[in-house]
Amino acid sequence: MAFKIEYMRAGKTPAYEQRAVSAGITAEAGTLLVFGSDGNLAVCGASADPQFLLNEDVAATTAGQLVSVQPISREAVYSAPASVSMASVKTGSVVNTLNGVSVTATATTSGSGATVLAYPEGTDIDAPVLVEFTGKTTAAASGD
Repeated sequence: MAFKIEYMRAGKTPAYEQRAVSAGITAEAGTLLVFGSDGNLAVCGASADPQFLLNEDVAATTAGQLVSVQPISREAVYSAPASVSMASVKTGSVVNTLNGVSVTATATTSGSGATVLAYPEGTDIDAPVLVEFTGKTTAAASGD
């Protein structure tokens, strides 16, 4: 399991689109993507602000290969597994993602993390958590 839209706070669920990906991507549906340096989509880094959600499993992609994606919505709440225990992570904490498929510990460096923990549904590893993508960095979110 990776990221999926759990519910929309407002508006409609983003429509599926076909977008080009970078070469060499092997990823499951629900992986977070961003535009890479080549202009194609690549797997989202830990502290990057995701731009798209992959809608299909892909293996060893070629540069420019079209895949089905959904734009990330600031009005959506997403569900994803926790890759670490979330017992000490409070609701509202800025967290990072791991390989674009799960949620990790709280972001601690200024300028990293665009994912805000909306609600931990459990404290165990792989327990589902709810997150929102704010489009803000840690520094912006904290008012620094």
